Amino acid sequence: MLVVHPDAGLRAEVADALRDRGYAVTTAPRAACPRGRPAVVVIDHRALPCSTPARILGLVPDHDDAAILAAFTAGAADVLAGPLRAAELASRVAVLARRTLGPPPLRVGPIAVDTEGRRVSLAGRPVELTRREYELLTRLATAPGRVFTKQELLRDVWADPSPSASRRLDTQVARLRRRLGPHRTLLVTVWGVGYRLGGR
Repeated sequence: MLVVHPDAGLRAEVADALRDRGYAVTTAPRAACPRGRPAVVVIDHRALPCSTPARILGLVPDHDDAAILAAFTAGAADVLAGPLRAAELASRVAVLARRTLGPPPLRVGPIAVDTEGRRVSLAGRPVELTRREYELLTRLATAPGRVFTKQELLRDVWADPSPSASRRLDTQVARLRRRLGPHRTLLVTVWGVGYRLGGR
């Protein structure tokens, strides 16, 4: 992330507080817009606006309502007012980073499911799935190793838990296994119960 502030001392203090909590931080004295896509830009409220895809946390030196409102109006996603409190700063940055980055992908062995982008990769390579295949894989990937009954999967994926729909599920599982290729054994049939993804 990027910390932008004209006061070198405060800039270093903010950067140190974030680095101590494991963040990768770069600093700049001016509000030059960052290259790439940092998760969060921590910026002096007077330097806004900055046209950036990142989330912006504005720093306001005291509880000046006008300055806080101006920071929000100029595009800050959040504002930290008053003396710097390292724990609060880190907490606010963590919230903004989660909003920017979205949820982490679901991972089961070499399978990664990006639920934000509705993408699946297998050992780092994209895999094209139909909507039903994607929804089935995603449901199984939410709890690796857990056995999902056929009724659960039919209810959650098809909204139809009736026994007559069971054949559709079996067909989708067979298709999904073919898509998984050499990793098809990760999709396990538990006879008489349902299916699980991964686990023993």
